[in-house]
Amino acid sequence: MNSNIDRFTFVVRYCCPRLLGLALLMAATISPIWGQDAVDRAVGHMPSNSVVSVTVWPAQLSQKESMALAPLEVFSAAGIEQIGIDPLGIERLDLLLPIPGPQQPEFGAFIQFTDPFSVEQLNPKVLEAPNPQSEGGIEFYRVAAKEFTNLELRLHVIDETSAIVGTANFTKQMLRAEGDGRIAQLVSQIRSSQDAMLVVDVQTLRPLLQGVLEGQARGLPAEITKSLSGILEGTDFLALRAVMDMPETLQLVLVSPNEVAASRTLGSITELLDFAEQNLVASAKSEFPQETQTGQAAHAYIDRMVRTARASLTPELMGSRIVLEVEDFRSAGTIGTLTALLLPAVSSARQAAQRTQSMNNLKQLMLAFLNFESAYKTFPAAAGLDDQDQPMLSWRVAVLPFIEEAELFQKFRLDEPWDSEHNLALLSEMPDVFKHPSKATEAGHTVYQVAVGEATLMRLKEPTRMGQVTDGLSNTIMVVEVPAEDAVPWTAPRDFEVDLDNPVQRLFGDAETTQVGFADGSVRVLSKAIDLELLRALFTRAGGEVVDF
Repeated sequence: MNSNIDRFTFVVRYCCPRLLGLALLMAATISPIWGQDAVDRAVGHMPSNSVVSVTVWPAQLSQKESMALAPLEVFSAAGIEQIGIDPLGIERLDLLLPIPGPQQPEFGAFIQFTDPFSVEQLNPKVLEAPNPQSEGGIEFYRVAAKEFTNLELRLHVIDETSAIVGTANFTKQMLRAEGDGRIAQLVSQIRSSQDAMLVVDVQTLRPLLQGVLEGQARGLPAEITKSLSGILEGTDFLALRAVMDMPETLQLVLVSPNEVAASRTLGSITELLDFAEQNLVASAKSEFPQETQTGQAAHAYIDRMVRTARASLTPELMGSRIVLEVEDFRSAGTIGTLTALLLPAVSSARQAAQRTQSMNNLKQLMLAFLNFESAYKTFPAAAGLDDQDQPMLSWRVAVLPFIEEAELFQKFRLDEPWDSEHNLALLSEMPDVFKHPSKATEAGHTVYQVAVGEATLMRLKEPTRMGQVTDGLSNTIMVVEVPAEDAVPWTAPRDFEVDLDNPVQRLFGDAETTQVGFADGSVRVLSKAIDLELLRALFTRAGGEVVDF
């Protein structure tokens, strides 16, 4: 699942910024058909497996009064110089993405020009060779894209005013498309003009999106998870539309299968906005003490701005559609209030990303432990000892060959302590897997530590065999992430010494949750409110407790 998401994210990040960076769709109002010939041609090249469509109208957009101060001449000159095409001479550009598959990411773009286009006008650096190649009776040019990606990109010239560019497999599908897919049918029904639009087939992507949500559920407030689940369940299509006339309009539409589902989805959206508003107000007001006159004024301002934002973000139920429209969205006031409302969501997303990165670090370490055990038939000891049983180097050094750091491992003198002159010089070469994404520590220090004790899996003076973990690998904590103030030099034989009488405070510090790695390679989130007896049982390797976790 994660690999599919990574591939999907790569395509979006690679393509969208190079195709103007605008996105959006779907009209809730009816107006005369605009550019129907361009619409029909675009729809005719939309494969049935398309799940995302991003469309922009550069030529039309460049003529808008709202774009008067945009650096259009610079944009135009850069396109001609770098590619050989004036981007403002593109009538319509449709970027299409299919559902992520097990192989390389796929994408394709159908480009319609206002004036005749020829391959000869392209910058020679754009193509690998000036002459076309043929495969299955279809001519194409190879795009020189190795500087950016290992994907094989192709250019197909359809006629003098249109072309297709994208990955080899998907462009073939675009050439054979019949315009009968879900995205194509919806786009063909659009009867309103816009400058940019985005359509997402949520129904097809729902299992993938639900998997993402479930993976982040423990790191998100329950209210957000519940609301997002309701929105996902009740939405077939998500559409976003931007019109850069005066005033500018940004319109979000969620299309449900029926009116009942739309009503439920509206409730989930309202709950999400309410939660964001409440958290914003509480967070913002906490920065200003109400005892002062300035603080009282700041509280009043916060209330006024949030009311303004919510007034402009009130969704409307229109049959089986939910429409949220914002006019004059570029004004400073609107941008400020919209940004304010989004702050809790942005913060949650950033924290979720950091938790995911730390989880990946823990998983990599747990895999290293399992590979070490497979090679030596025992887990490593918490530290290497000298002849007098004095700790020398940390387990973090011992597992280096199993995290693709064999070269760094060879630099250590294993018969010297971690703080010898030679070994201490290697402290600055700490691998990224030991760096926590959000906890601020001294350079060369880490919060990833093993749980050490006589009853734990990791012991200081002797290694543990897998068969000695009689409580079960999935019930035994191996690695924890401690508070930042308890970070240690990564090469030092120092770790989290488990106090079974009171293991909570040193493990959590001021945080309400923490992540731990279990001996079976899994990573789970623990809450500070965890039952004390359960936590004790999870730390022991052979306590014989009945664990329900």
